[in-house]
Amino acid sequence: MAAHNTLMCVIAGALLLFGGSALAGERHHSEHGSEDSTLLQQADALQYNHEFDAALKLLSRIVAQGQHVEQARLMEARIFLAQGRTDAARESCAALMGKASLTITGTCLLEVRGRAAFSENDQQTLEQTYTQLQQLAVPLRAERSAQMSPAIFVWQRQLLAEQAFLLGRFAESIQWLNYASYSEHPTVNQIRLLDSWLAMQQPQKIFEVHEDCPQVGELPADSIIVRLAAAERARGTEECWQKLAAERMEIRIARADPLHTSDLAFYFVHVVPNAAQAQQYASQNYAVAREPADQRLLLAAQALPTQPETANED
Repeated sequence: MAAHNTLMCVIAGALLLFGGSALAGERHHSEHGSEDSTLLQQADALQYNHEFDAALKLLSRIVAQGQHVEQARLMEARIFLAQGRTDAARESCAALMGKASLTITGTCLLEVRGRAAFSENDQQTLEQTYTQLQQLAVPLRAERSAQMSPAIFVWQRQLLAEQAFLLGRFAESIQWLNYASYSEHPTVNQIRLLDSWLAMQQPQKIFEVHEDCPQVGELPADSIIVRLAAAERARGTEECWQKLAAERMEIRIARADPLHTSDLAFYFVHVVPNAAQAQQYASQNYAVAREPADQRLLLAAQALPTQPETANED
C-alpha cells in the first residue's frame, strides 16, 4: 500500500507541474491485424518522416474509434513533445488517466515534466523529476519484474537515460542502457551511448563496440557515422570514418532535405566545425524537431566561434 501511495503522489505532482509523454524513440504499437493497428503503423511512419500534422490526424481517428487508445495517446504526446507543444502533450498524457496503468501514466507525465524543465533550464525540477522517475521504475534497479512488459521496461530505461544525460550524469545514462551487448540496442540507444562516451571524452570506448572502419555493405545510419567521425577526430586519428562522413554529408547537402538536418548540424559542430553551416542546419532542425538533443545541438552551434577568415579580412 505504501508503494501505491508513493506512486499516486508522483503522478499527482507531475500532473500539477506539467505532464505529457511518449515512447521515446521506440515503436510500441499493437500487432493485431485491425484497421486501428494499421493506422498506428501509418502514423508511426509519418512521425518518423516528420509529417507530424498528418500523423496527428490519424491518431485522432484512432482515439475517436476507441481502440488502441493507449498507444495512440502515447504517440500523440510524443509528437507534441517533438513540436515543443508541452501543454498539448500534457493533455494527451492526462487523457490516459483511468485508461492506462498508473506506471504508464506516471512515466508519461514525468517524461514531459523533465522535457519542460530542460527547455526552461530548470535544473532543480529536472533533478526532482529524475528522482521521481527512479522511484516509479524501481524494478529497473534489478531485473525486469514479471508484471512489467518488455516495452514499458525499455521505455522507462530510455527516459532515465535521457534525464541522466541532460543532468550531465553520463555514466548513469550509460548504466540505464545496460543491454547484454551494444548490437542489441535500437539506434536511438546507440546514439545515446555514443554521445555519452563523447561527452566523457572517452572516444576509445566507441571503438570497443565499432570497427575502426565499416565492413563492406554494412554501413550504419548517418547519425552513427558522424559520431564515429567525431570520435576519430577526438582521439587524433584520421582513418575512414571522417572521410565517409564527409561523403555522406555531401549527399545530404545535395538532397536538400529540410526535415532531416540534425546529422548535418552535428557534423558541422563536432567533426568539421563551421559556425555558419552548423547554425544553418541546427536552426532548420530545431524548427522541425524540438527535443532536448535538438536544443543542445542548436546551443552548441551558436557557441561555435566565427570562422577565422572573416576575422582577418584586414
